Amino acid sequence: MSWMNVLGKIFHCTECPYNLKIDYEPLYTEKGPTHMTQIGDDNINLWFRLHEKYNDSEDVFVCGEAPEEDYFVYLHEELLCEKCAITLMKKDPKLAKQCEKYNELMNNVISIFMLLENYKETVENIKSSEIDNFIDNIFIDRFHDINPELFSKTIGSKTFKLRGKREELILKYIQGAKDDIINHLKSIFRQNKNIQYFYDNFRKYSKEHFSRVNELSRQKYDKVYYKTDISEPENLNNHISYYFSNRTPVKTTPQIFFYQPITVDNDELISMASSLTPEMMFNIDEEATIERIKDRLYEIADIKDLSRPKQRI
Repeated sequence: MSWMNVLGKIFHCTECPYNLKIDYEPLYTEKGPTHMTQIGDDNINLWFRLHEKYNDSEDVFVCGEAPEEDYFVYLHEELLCEKCAITLMKKDPKLAKQCEKYNELMNNVISIFMLLENYKETVENIKSSEIDNFIDNIFIDRFHDINPELFSKTIGSKTFKLRGKREELILKYIQGAKDDIINHLKSIFRQNKNIQYFYDNFRKYSKEHFSRVNELSRQKYDKVYYKTDISEPENLNNHISYYFSNRTPVKTTPQIFFYQPITVDNDELISMASSLTPEMMFNIDEEATIERIKDRLYEIADIKDLSRPKQRI
């Protein structure tokens, strides 16, 4: 069970008695507002441990036992409050410097993702339209230039005229040329002036962020503290991020900072930095796209004239 009815969160400072409770805005579904949140099994286990540790009286029992559907909870998180963090940094200048650099690194990463998100929906719609157009206008000869050698041995061969062999030959072509097909679609994306416009803007405005991320991710970090703004939306699942794992604090939540202890993995940082490139603008759901193309080829495999697109009814 990885879902819980989450009302909000209680932040606990591990160095002093200070704690702070915040509430989340409800999520909305077709049936109305809900607090049911996908937080993951590991956070369910963490909730049980911290619930017992803090002798929690903030939970709201409706009926049943945790974490059943009618049991509402506040999650707990152990951090450093800003006052204790400042005191710690003053005592340890090396730690303070590392924390400063790590926070700058993560802020640059977040800036890149936010910039990408600003373009993502529009670009995804354009790419989807290009894929739809490619699939709607599929005809056998169009695949010759994608992989000429494989084409001549499969869907371009004389054997393909035998209807009983067509599905087998289509499958062989798709399996052998799937990388070429994806690259062909990406080349179509690159020729699209609208996608190119967003690509150029993403590259232009993220250039300084990328430069700083690459520089900072190659430095050595020990255990650091990441500055967290509790008034910002938060993903409550450690492994996935989507609508039912993200929660937003209510508008009255004050902008207060806590500091989260993090053990830094340099290899992970470098991998993250190298994966953040403008080429992400041309990413494609390869498996789903290849499946659609294969299905469309199967659909037209029984027509007499294989050199022209079949008009959909």
